[in-house]
Amino acid sequence: MPTCPICSKNIRYLLNYCKVYEAYIYNGEEYIRDRSRDITDPISDVEYVCPECLETLFYEEEEADRFLEGSEDNI
Repeated sequence: MPTCPICSKNIRYLLNYCKVYEAYIYNGEEYIRDRSRDITDPISDVEYVCPECLETLFYEEEEADRFLEGSEDNI
């Protein structure tokens, strides 16, 4: 089981945060969410976080995969 390099706790998974930019239509009186225009930037807006200390460990899925597979020396 991998160990978090920051808090030293054993972890089985990482939290994956993906930032989403929500689009709204404003008509002068109210905001209406326009989900069809929501966007994400998969390159710069993704974080893989330790579920224990909530510190970001990785920004790329491949690094997160290696870590979870037990290759902690790839951090």
